[in-house]
Amino acid sequence: MKLGFLERTDEGIREAWRMSFEKLYCEKTKLFYDYLAEDAPDGAISNLPDPETIRLQIPNPCGWGTGMEDSVLNGGIMLEALVTLYQKTRDTEILPVLHEVFEGFLACATVSDQEGFLARSISPADGRSHYINSSRDQYTHWVYMSMLLFRSGLATQAEKAAIARVLAGFAGKAEREIRNGADEYLREDGQTGMVCRMWGKLEPHEYLRLPMIYLAAWAAGGDEHWYKKYKEYREEAFRLSEAICKPGETDRYLYAYALLQMQYSLRLIYDLEQDREYADRAARLMGFVADFSEKYTVLGVQEADAPHADRYQNWRKESARFWGLINGYAYYVPLPDKRDERVLHMRNTAEAVIIRQLCPKGALKPEQRAMFFHVLEKTDFRKATQYWPIIFCDAWAMLK
Repeated sequence: MKLGFLERTDEGIREAWRMSFEKLYCEKTKLFYDYLAEDAPDGAISNLPDPETIRLQIPNPCGWGTGMEDSVLNGGIMLEALVTLYQKTRDTEILPVLHEVFEGFLACATVSDQEGFLARSISPADGRSHYINSSRDQYTHWVYMSMLLFRSGLATQAEKAAIARVLAGFAGKAEREIRNGADEYLREDGQTGMVCRMWGKLEPHEYLRLPMIYLAAWAAGGDEHWYKKYKEYREEAFRLSEAICKPGETDRYLYAYALLQMQYSLRLIYDLEQDREYADRAARLMGFVADFSEKYTVLGVQEADAPHADRYQNWRKESARFWGLINGYAYYVPLPDKRDERVLHMRNTAEAVIIRQLCPKGALKPEQRAMFFHVLEKTDFRKATQYWPIIFCDAWAMLK
């Protein structure tokens, strides 16, 4: 892939872009994988599960820990970065890269024979194998980023038609499966799994995910049925989401990614909502989330001021923790003996910037901006072995 536009990016962020495309990206699948298993040109894919391992759902049906768990999240963040950077620079060399990244993003939503199922990632070995347990997070990113491209003026007619079909499929799957007390998107095998609860017993940051799917399906395809479905959930979803503003409620949010996903839901609703009352409620809630999230930036400063290299992560060599047996499949999750807080702190820094910039009035405060660029200056992205530089590319593009 030609990345000529990188020569015109700021030197401080250029290595984050290079690391993302040269070490994590696979041109065969057009997907970004999660981390490097070894110091090798193909270090991000050399130890991915093979198709037979995936067929057996080893080590778990989510692909957690394998490097195949979050290609939709990674690709979505990069799509946002590319769309934003093009809008800021009008550099035409960005466009072929953007459309190629979208191919992989789209493939995750169309590789399954089951309409509405979103694969987390796809195996480079055969271009089809994938794990059967998606997540609420994957759906959130796919819906928001696809609509960002759809509404940007950069999507081709074929891309817009594909987005409309996929979103209608997501909405149809929700209507079939999330009703009569059933609150989850089912696994690809038709059984309940983990992390796909879309309604019912949720945290405040999660309640707008299902309504946003119906709203996006309406906006992309024009079917009024989906707008009616959105309105069925709207008031209750807002009321339950606004509970996050209660004293002490935010204490549980150690990391920013959950709040970033809430912000994506809110921003989509703000942009598409026909009723000014709800758009204004979304804007107020976004401001609250952004104000709270400012605290995360300092965590990255602490990491940047005491720099060290990321660790390599080979799922076959990690200790596996048993998270349960659910509908015929064991969920063994390969994890390091000690959690790598550095990776989470670094992503927090960039995600906090994105959370603020997503606000309708998204000006970053001078002190948070200064901290972010301090982290950029101090960070050697060449030593990164995980996905977090992608998030820095997006945050930097928003601030450019």
